[in-house]
Amino acid sequence: MKSHRSFTVAGIVLLVAASILFVQRSVICQTTRTANGLNYLKSTQNADGSWGSTSTSLNDVFPTTAEALGALRTVEATTSSNQTNAIQFLSSQTVDANPFLAARIIVLAGTSANTTTDLGTLLGRQNPDGGWGTSDGFESDVLDTSLALLALKAANINDLPVLTRALNYLIRMQNIDGGWPLTMGDASQIFSTALALQALNSFRLQFTLSFSQGRAVVFLRSQQNLADGGSGVPAVVPVR
Repeated sequence: MKSHRSFTVAGIVLLVAASILFVQRSVICQTTRTANGLNYLKSTQNADGSWGSTSTSLNDVFPTTAEALGALRTVEATTSSNQTNAIQFLSSQTVDANPFLAARIIVLAGTSANTTTDLGTLLGRQNPDGGWGTSDGFESDVLDTSLALLALKAANINDLPVLTRALNYLIRMQNIDGGWPLTMGDASQIFSTALALQALNSFRLQFTLSFSQGRAVVFLRSQQNLADGGSGVPAVVPVR
């Protein structure tokens, strides 16, 4: 089986935000900053319904568009023409990587778009160990498995054997410190742990997962930087 490390997808990490942004739609308060952000997104949408592909873009068009659409669907109380155009753009794209398929399933959930083909492809790519890799034939990893689970939840898939195998894969991959690595044997990572925890949390009412969830919360809290409240590698402090 191919290693996920040999496969590169432009912007694969940034699209994770799109994959988890619209797990459950909720309209938030229209503050001034929110309104300004909304106006910015609408004004920067391309004619074909996409976002990105400019000199200042940090990511590929597909995940950028999925992210922007997810933000609009979260903020706007009704479906705007910007949303409709973005849905049409994403639906028309040919994608093969599992995280892109998962992102499209999640962001289009609850719209008129048909994600049956994406779902069928994603379900057919579950590995014997219960997880998913970056694409067909690639070894399973925590990030892609977590994204796939979030996509299945968004699509209301209740195939117990599929879900049980996937959740068992994540539980097996959890390190002794409560965190998750990308692949077996690696050190726990904040990003992998946060995404895996969200995947488990989305199925907490169907499966008994509280033990693994609790351990993950302890790990994440232990990684928080007390100085600024954030997580990750602290900023370099010059020696005085």
